[in-house]
Amino acid sequence: MNITLTQDSEQYLREQLAAGKSPSADAAVSAAILRMREYDRKMEELRREIAIGIAECDQGLTIEFDEAVLEEVKAAGRQQRKSLR
Repeated sequence: MNITLTQDSEQYLREQLAAGKSPSADAAVSAAILRMREYDRKMEELRREIAIGIAECDQGLTIEFDEAVLEEVKAAGRQQRKSLR
């Protein structure tokens, strides 16, 4: 497969190769494709989570978000961070 790059992309790639950030253009393209796949996977996961949230809202499964709830969320996050140490 042949790939045509814009002048800007080609210049960027040449600079990255010259700086030793990738061993070859092929490796750089492969790395970019891997990142695109990961991005796509994360976006699909986010879309699923958003759909779940919307469905829960439609069913009335919501809570009032106020300062007290925010503090609970912060405390839970701090506790979780402590348990990971």
